[in-house]
Amino acid sequence: MANHIFQTTGTTTVAINAVATPTIVAADDLFQPVPGLTITWTVKTTPLYSTRYSIASATSITNASGLATAAFTLGNIPGSYVITASSVGTTPPSVDITCTATAPTSTDIISLADAKAYMGMTDTVTARDNLISGWCTEASRQIEAFIDQPVVPRLVTDILTGRGTNSLQMRTGRILSVYNSPDRISNVQYRNAATDAWSNIATDDAQIFWDYVDPWTLYLLDWLYFPIGLWMNIRVSYYAGFDQVPGDFTEVAVQMVQTMWQQSMAGGNPRLGLGAVSQGMQGGSFNHSIVDMDPRWEKMLQKYRRLV
Repeated sequence: MANHIFQTTGTTTVAINAVATPTIVAADDLFQPVPGLTITWTVKTTPLYSTRYSIASATSITNASGLATAAFTLGNIPGSYVITASSVGTTPPSVDITCTATAPTSTDIISLADAKAYMGMTDTVTARDNLISGWCTEASRQIEAFIDQPVVPRLVTDILTGRGTNSLQMRTGRILSVYNSPDRISNVQYRNAATDAWSNIATDDAQIFWDYVDPWTLYLLDWLYFPIGLWMNIRVSYYAGFDQVPGDFTEVAVQMVQTMWQQSMAGGNPRLGLGAVSQGMQGGSFNHSIVDMDPRWEKMLQKYRRLV
């Protein structure tokens, strides 16, 4: 009687740098579970330039229900990570499981928990916590405005003008990945007239290239080029941001939030540089602004400022 392995339930879609749990089930010809079977896990493919992906253990043993799971930490780039489960003597001998790493759902550099931990707050006060959460968002926006680029990864679209060359500089942020399911080529397009539909420039994902030496520039290979023509005739969708938020950003953000808190406790109007913001909270509203950029923070952030 032969043994078989199949993909079954498991968490396969998580944020970048988070743990997925691809799972297989082993069964015999009568669809009865096969316990005690050794499953070997290997990484098959990952997104271009991805790092920090890993498997907690290269092997696992099927349990009484025939199930075996891998703890697969996905990498720093959004996209598809394919892991292979294999076992000697089974039919088929291996199964590929696709796990998907998504960009973070929040674009805040720090969370409410980060800010409260920095300020030594261990209790929960809803009204206060809502206020601090809003300040986390405002501090993140202030930092991104200062460095003129996104920090936390997000999907953005730039509309640019082709110059007849094989390279083009992005406008919004550094390229983390040109990926958005199902393929890469549909994210780099052109049109000849404002009323035309967008068309793919490349015919193969491998023809679209970028690197970390110059993360602001997208390249085309195989003698392809970004066409000259209509102004703003190129559309590029890509993930922009830092694959791992530098500590300088989090340090400045928590200090900014602490400053806002201290100013609010002093009874003053926390004026932080970008004008007042009105935000609803529990049926009412509150006003707050972002702090003027402290010279210490400017020094910490200066090296990240966009220079292109």
